[in-house]
Amino acid sequence: MVDLVWVVRENGELLLGAPWGTYSRRLIDSSYRIKKPIFGTYEDLEQILKITFKMYEDFKNVLSGYLNQ
Repeated sequence: MVDLVWVVRENGELLLGAPWGTYSRRLIDSSYRIKKPIFGTYEDLEQILKITFKMYEDFKNVLSGYLNQ
């Protein structure tokens, strides 16, 4: 099982850090749940990480657009 933790720092100072599931409940809806991915092989884990980094890049692009408005 994989539990991804998102840490936010500004100028090296830790602002927050929590598992992704926590953010989904805070940003989307209190009842929204992101299930922890379960993998059987390292190839599965590689795919999970590729998807995770793609999700991160998508989120970063959306957030950047929002902040630049």
